[in-house]
Amino acid sequence: MLFTKIGSSYSSSEFPERFSNQLYFSDNVALGEFTYTSSYSLKFVLSGYENYLVEGREMLIKPGQHLIVNNNSEVTTLPSAGKAISIFIAPETLGDVMSVLDSNNLDKNLDNFNGLQSTPILFHEKASNGENTNTELIIRRIATYLSQGHLTGEHEIDSSLFFQLSEALLIDQMEHSARLGRLNCQKSSTLQEQYKRLLIGWQYLNDHWNHPFSLAKTASASSLSPYHFHRLFKSCFSMTPYQYHLKIQMDKAVELLKNNRNSISEIAYLLGYNSTTSFGRAFKGYFGKSPSLFLR
Repeated sequence: MLFTKIGSSYSSSEFPERFSNQLYFSDNVALGEFTYTSSYSLKFVLSGYENYLVEGREMLIKPGQHLIVNNNSEVTTLPSAGKAISIFIAPETLGDVMSVLDSNNLDKNLDNFNGLQSTPILFHEKASNGENTNTELIIRRIATYLSQGHLTGEHEIDSSLFFQLSEALLIDQMEHSARLGRLNCQKSSTLQEQYKRLLIGWQYLNDHWNHPFSLAKTASASSLSPYHFHRLFKSCFSMTPYQYHLKIQMDKAVELLKNNRNSISEIAYLLGYNSTTSFGRAFKGYFGKSPSLFLR
């Protein structure tokens, strides 16, 4: 179990042939394009940005965001400029934690998701932030500790860190597993493919909260027909794609109102509404009161 702080002189040739239980803390390191086969890993950016290709998909990670990478995914580092943490977890460690977790509900849910005993657990590879998951809370504690300069160079670290992260990842996966259970599909391969496409659409909605809702564009991003995507999304997330898009917008509207840095008309513009009136109508329909009265 190894911690390494990567300095400006660090070279990609110093990385191991296969990552195991390791933690790297980098500060504006230019590795160039370096391709490797990952174990399970988490990447968290403290400042600046990190850029990767994961299985051919470009992933830009901004401050406060983290990315989960699956075991055996092909990863390429792209030009980046940031302070970041990369934590690699051996699949044997994740499997060990999964096999001994004493929770019938967890076992049942993960069985629905295809446990390590059959096919590897697949996490959704996306940049996430602000979700307050068990995983994110642990990563933030690690980031705070490292940013205070408690560790430098190379050190052995307690294996409990990797056990705690593995447990957090598996518990967070329960929600994804519950969603899978709502999809009416008997073939495991089809189930996984449907869920993968749904999560692409889910991410599309998260990335386009400041645009008018478009079922056609969201479904197209998921490579599904509008009706098929709408039906599967509602079954999986217990709300329609439009309702989820509206929820994201209204949550963002509340955040902007509380910051007290923008006028209502500016917030309407930032959220993609074509007028203050249409934004006010949507806000009142969602919360039961106008934006101007919301914080009183």
